[in-house]
Amino acid sequence: MAGLIDIIPIHITQSVTVYNDVQTSLGDRAQLPCNVTAPSDDDSVTLVLWYRSDVKILPIYTVDIRHNREKAKHLTHEVLADRAFFNLTVRPAILQLYPILETDSAEYRCRVDFRWGRTLTSIVNLNVIVPPKRIYITDARNQQLSRLVGPVEEGSDVRLNCIVEGGKPSPIVHWYRDNVLIDSTSSTITTTLIVADDGTNDSSSSSSSSATTGITSSSTTTLLASSSSSSSSVSSSSSSTTTTSISRVKNELLIEDIRRNQLNSIYSCNAINNNIFNNNNNISQQQTSLPALSSPSSLSTLSAFVTFDIYVKPTDVKIISIRRPLSSGKKFELICRSYGSRPPAQLTWLKDNRLLSKTRETFSDEGNVTTSVLEFTPSAEDHGSYLNCRAENLRLANSSIQDQWLLSIFFQPKVNLTMKTNSPNGLVVEGSQLSMECLISANPSVVEVKWLFNGTPLKQDIQKDLYIRNASLEIRSVSREDEGLYQCSASNLEGKSDSNDIRLRIHFAPICKQNRWNNSIGAAIGDTIELVCMVEASPASVTFDWTVNRLAIDNNNHNNNNDDNHMQKHSDQHLTSRLLYTVNNRDSYGIIECTAKNIVGRQRQACHFNIIAAGPPESVIDCRVSNITEASFLVECLAGYDGGLNQTYHLDIYDDSELKRLVKKLSNKLKPIFLVEGLRSGHIFFMNIYSVNSRGKSTDQTITSNTLTSLSSLSSDAKQQEEWQPFYMDLNPLLGATVVLVLATILVAFILVLICKINRRRHRRHRNRERHKNSGSDSNCSPKFTDTDFRSKVNSNNNNNNKNTNTGTNTMIDDKSLFNDYCDTKSPDILQPAIEFTELGHSSQVLQCLAMDWTELSSNTTGGVGGSATLVDCLGYTTNGSIPGINLINNNN
Repeated sequence: MAGLIDIIPIHITQSVTVYNDVQTSLGDRAQLPCNVTAPSDDDSVTLVLWYRSDVKILPIYTVDIRHNREKAKHLTHEVLADRAFFNLTVRPAILQLYPILETDSAEYRCRVDFRWGRTLTSIVNLNVIVPPKRIYITDARNQQLSRLVGPVEEGSDVRLNCIVEGGKPSPIVHWYRDNVLIDSTSSTITTTLIVADDGTNDSSSSSSSSATTGITSSSTTTLLASSSSSSSSVSSSSSSTTTTSISRVKNELLIEDIRRNQLNSIYSCNAINNNIFNNNNNISQQQTSLPALSSPSSLSTLSAFVTFDIYVKPTDVKIISIRRPLSSGKKFELICRSYGSRPPAQLTWLKDNRLLSKTRETFSDEGNVTTSVLEFTPSAEDHGSYLNCRAENLRLANSSIQDQWLLSIFFQPKVNLTMKTNSPNGLVVEGSQLSMECLISANPSVVEVKWLFNGTPLKQDIQKDLYIRNASLEIRSVSREDEGLYQCSASNLEGKSDSNDIRLRIHFAPICKQNRWNNSIGAAIGDTIELVCMVEASPASVTFDWTVNRLAIDNNNHNNNNDDNHMQKHSDQHLTSRLLYTVNNRDSYGIIECTAKNIVGRQRQACHFNIIAAGPPESVIDCRVSNITEASFLVECLAGYDGGLNQTYHLDIYDDSELKRLVKKLSNKLKPIFLVEGLRSGHIFFMNIYSVNSRGKSTDQTITSNTLTSLSSLSSDAKQQEEWQPFYMDLNPLLGATVVLVLATILVAFILVLICKINRRRHRRHRNRERHKNSGSDSNCSPKFTDTDFRSKVNSNNNNNNKNTNTGTNTMIDDKSLFNDYCDTKSPDILQPAIEFTELGHSSQVLQCLAMDWTELSSNTTGGVGGSATLVDCLGYTTNGSIPGINLINNNN
């Protein structure tokens, strides 16, 4: 019970007992001891008087037992009213006060009178602890704070003041973080309040220099403060003002470099000024835990708390997409995520410090995770660039962090073809050296490099001084064949790319375009001819020079040797020069040369024109006919000398040997080759071939050919041989008629023989039938020999054949009489064996025997007696077989 302390007197005299001070809290219960022990056993208490130091003269509580010990009278002063009760049944006796008021704090004296003994006095001080009235928290600017402080930037310093007003004794103030003591230092501040008679007031605080204001520090290790430190009020009757001193206790907490782990932490301020708590359980001076703020028994304890709203920086940012090579031109979604920022961080994508805008952001439910998705379509130029994802808390300075990705972009090769030459003027001259480089930029590396020349693959050719080494091409000696379009291509995993084209132009000195030596030109004396000199050159800007029989023609268009000999005049245009030349006499014939030059050099071999006397052309030679069909053939000849002039070739076709009936007339200005069409089939034609120029006509070349007939059955080999066989002689028309007559005679003879054989067969068949009819029955038949004899003869004959095999003599069943005898004696109705055969050495002899009794031969029988046959009338049996010779087989049917 509150106020019940160790009631052991600390000082006892003969008549006075002093007890320890009694402490209790406002509103609690107090028990004040009083010594009522009689001096002797036969003595007793008669009167008990309680006095309080602040109540003058009159007792505050009286117990009168003088008149009736059974019924003691209890009298209470108004200061106690009905809050007091004195218990005489316990030792020492107890004056119990409840509830305790702040005014109850005083010195109490208990006077006890006995019937016989002397009076006893007990003294005890009652200390009433008054809890603090108000507690609150302010910031560094003395602004009172609610329960949420901030927002506060991470890393900043925060100053908090916990101020407690009231309380007796002065309270001590502690700071706790999540119920853990972090600060126990506090100070007491006294403020003087002066109230004037007119009702105005003036106050001075600890910051004032007034003498009435003082700041005292009290150690928090002293749990209980002296009552002298409590608030006091002083009044002066001679003054018109009233002065009141108010004390406050403050504990200042400095939180340096606030961190994210302090987010949501509870910072509580606890003020306490007594050690009576929870039914008088003592509170240790080194108390480190905060009592429950809502405990109803904590009447002398006040608390206030705050939490921090802290702006914190992002702790981590990471590009979480798989860091693999990206293909150029394809769209990718890259993901970046940041953690730990409050409020959520803003994510920014940058590529080489250039902002990328195609992004979208999401936030987690907790708010400290931000996810950003970037739509990114890389290009080849992005290879080797840095992609950054930056996370930043916009409320905090210097809060950005970032993750970086070195991009590897896969792209098709980028190919550029360049060329270098060793020519001083930059021109690629025939015979010079050049090189080409295929400059390639690719990721991944190229797996194949190809070179193209005029669109077709180009390979190394050492014989042509062409060397290829991957992306390099070298031509050590350039020729005109190397002129054309060059290109290279490169391939990698992403695809194939072609380079730009380089058209290689080979520059060379002029050369003759036509045949240098086959330029004989015929002309008569007095003729003026035009000579055309055409050259090939690069560059095409050329100049021409003409010489006649080694003598140059000057720019005045006259021969340097003899101006009157002949006139010459030449004109140049591009790569062609034309010379008008007059043949004045026989000395004008000879060699005229034409040469040209350009910036590369002079033509090494001049173009020659041989001026000769003109004449008629020579005859064509070596004429052949080929591709003969029923209505056409091809005539080809070799040209003779043209007489120095242009000639035309002619072909005249006749259908008679006397060359009177002209069928066709053809000509050709280029070559003596003629395709003759629209001819009559199976006919012989006579042809004259000749050439004509301005000086006359050549002699004729006569050949003969024919067209094929529509009934021709000549083999393809014979036709080919006939097509290429030269016709140097005329065919005799009577020869064909003779051949036809011989063939007709043979055909008639064959038909007559066939008729005779048919008649003979019919005659035999008729004779056998008559013989059978005259015999009357099978029993009247008298064979020359039996079947057994015939069989033995056949077998004997076959054995002889086997023996004669080595001698090369074929005697296989060739005895005509054997068959005749057997056939004549046997009637078809009584023949028992059947004859099977496939191959007979002498089929004609067998047929002579059997034909008279055959009515049908199988359609499979060809070339005499071969294959299977069907016997009907003669033998009366049907046999099919494929064994050689004749076998006689018994047929039981």
